[in-house]
Amino acid sequence: MPGFFRRGDGHPLDAIEQNLGAMFTHVTSSLHLAARALFGDQPVDDVAADLRATDRQVNLLEQEVRRALLVHVAVAVAADAPSMLTYMSLVKDIERIGDYAKNLLDLAELGVDLSRGDDAGELRRDFAVVVELVPRAATAFAERDEAVAQELLADVESLLERCNAKVDAAVTSDEPGRHAAPRALYHRYLKRVVAHTGNVLSGVVMPLDLLDFFDEDVEDRVRGVPDDEDR
Repeated sequence: MPGFFRRGDGHPLDAIEQNLGAMFTHVTSSLHLAARALFGDQPVDDVAADLRATDRQVNLLEQEVRRALLVHVAVAVAADAPSMLTYMSLVKDIERIGDYAKNLLDLAELGVDLSRGDDAGELRRDFAVVVELVPRAATAFAERDEAVAQELLADVESLLERCNAKVDAAVTSDEPGRHAAPRALYHRYLKRVVAHTGNVLSGVVMPLDLLDFFDEDVEDRVRGVPDDEDR
């Protein structure tokens, strides 16, 4: 992942950033694998083995990051504390993206084939827009590029709205359940991928206390210091 190895001076946090970059690469691969199964591009059984192997790598990397942070906290200077807390939060968001790739695969394993239907092209386009957001967010975080992160967060907001609208349309559709239910779940899972990617981007542009902002719907988000009556 370009730019993830930021310090270049052998700092202990360099290895953590490398592992985060590897996690991003793996979860992006998992999403593509899930899409191949869902759209009938590759046999589900073949995809399942590859995706679950990739997911195991993600989980191992997550554990390695956490172990490294625990080791580093014992010797860390105060200046490293914000980075360490940010890593601890964001590593879970990256891992969750991989979990939603598994949820998409679950649909395929239930026999869902999204290539069948008049909306197949639109469904593929929705996936393509969401999945390309992940490596772009990884690069923005790696390079601590606030301008790009802000642009991507605007995309996150619009994608969350689109996914919500798609879920609502499927849930209220008069189509048979075997048609509507997979589409509702599909867009729900894509929405969660977008939300966790937004959380990663929040690590670039927001203070530590406001990380994970995009994991809530707009009306449920809390920003800033709570009023006395809310404490």
